[in-house]
Amino acid sequence: MKNTEADLPLIHKTGVWYGGHVQGIAADTEKRFMYYSYTTDFCKYGFDGTPVGSVGGFIGHIGCMCFDPVKRKVYASLEYKNDAIGKGLHDRIGINEVRDGFYIVVFDVDSINSVGLCSETCGAVKAAYLSEVVGDYLGKGLCGEHKYGCSGIDGVTLMPLPGCEDGKKYLAVAYGIYGDTERTDNDNQVILFYDTDEIDKTAKPLLQSAPHTSGPLCRYRTFLYTGNTTYGVQNLEYDPYTKDTFVCVYPGKKACFDNYYLFVIDGKTPAKLTDVKGTGEIGLCLTLLPEQSSYFPLGNTGIASLCDGRFYISEPSRTEDGGYTTTVALYSYDKEKGFIRSV
Repeated sequence: MKNTEADLPLIHKTGVWYGGHVQGIAADTEKRFMYYSYTTDFCKYGFDGTPVGSVGGFIGHIGCMCFDPVKRKVYASLEYKNDAIGKGLHDRIGINEVRDGFYIVVFDVDSINSVGLCSETCGAVKAAYLSEVVGDYLGKGLCGEHKYGCSGIDGVTLMPLPGCEDGKKYLAVAYGIYGDTERTDNDNQVILFYDTDEIDKTAKPLLQSAPHTSGPLCRYRTFLYTGNTTYGVQNLEYDPYTKDTFVCVYPGKKACFDNYYLFVIDGKTPAKLTDVKGTGEIGLCLTLLPEQSSYFPLGNTGIASLCDGRFYISEPSRTEDGGYTTTVALYSYDKEKGFIRSV
C-alpha cells in the first residue's frame, strides 16, 4: 500500500554533529525511524525528529548506507585510509595514521536506543572486511597506482543483479574513484555484489587498534561506464518501484564527458560480459539509462527510496560554529522531469 503524506514527514531535520558532514541516510517506514551517517557517527531519529540513539568512536569514514527491513539491519560502507581524505578526517578527530582497510559495517538498529554508544563496546555493531577492495586500492592498474582508480568504497544498496535469474537482492558496494584526469582506466564505476548472509556470517566486532580481516568474497564484480567522477559513487540507491538504481556522484572534471551528478542503472537490461572501456579487460557491464542522467545536484549525501515513486533526499548545511546538519526532504521522481520536491 502506498504511504500517504500524512504517514511520512515532508521534511526531517537532525541536530548538529561535528565529526563530519552527512554521508548517507536510510528510512524505516514500519517503525518510523530515520538513520544517518555523519562520517564518524551513526545516528537514529524518530520520524518526529526526536534523537533516539547514536554510535560514535569510529576513526574511519562511514559513508552511504541502506536499511534491510527483514533483517532489521543497516549496512554501511566504512573506510580506513591514509590518503588526502583520510588525513583530513584524522586531523579533525586528532589521530595519526590507521591501517588501510575497507569494511561493511552492520548496525543492529533495534539495539541502538541510547545516544553516545561506543562502536567497539555497545554490542550493536559488527564489520565485514572486503579483501577485493583492499587489493584494488593497494594494487596497480593499467595506468598506475590504485587499480581502476580505486580510492575505497562509498555507495551501497540492496539490489538484484540485473538479469540474474535467482532474483536475490545482494548488497551492491560501489568504489570511490580518484578523479585523476590524466589516466583513462578510471572512467568506470566499479560495483561489487555481496550476499548479505555471508556478510552477516563473517562480520565481527571491530577493534580499531587491531582490526580483523574476516569478511565475504564478492559474488559479482560489475562495471558501469559513466566517465570519471570525483571520488566515485557517493550514494547508490535501488528503487523497487522502477527496478532501476540511482547513482549519485560529485561530477568529474574531464572535458570529454558531460560530468553529470546523477546516473540511473537500467534494471531491465541484463548485465553483459563485454569489454570494460579503458581497462583492457573483459568484465560484467551494467547499462545506463542515458536519458535520465542529469545535473540534479542532490542525493550525493543521502537518498532513500520509499518504494512507491518517492524518495527522501538529504539537503546538507553547515552551522556557524563549524557543525554539520541536514534537512531530509520528500521528493517524487518523474522520468521526464526528474526529482520534484514535495514542498
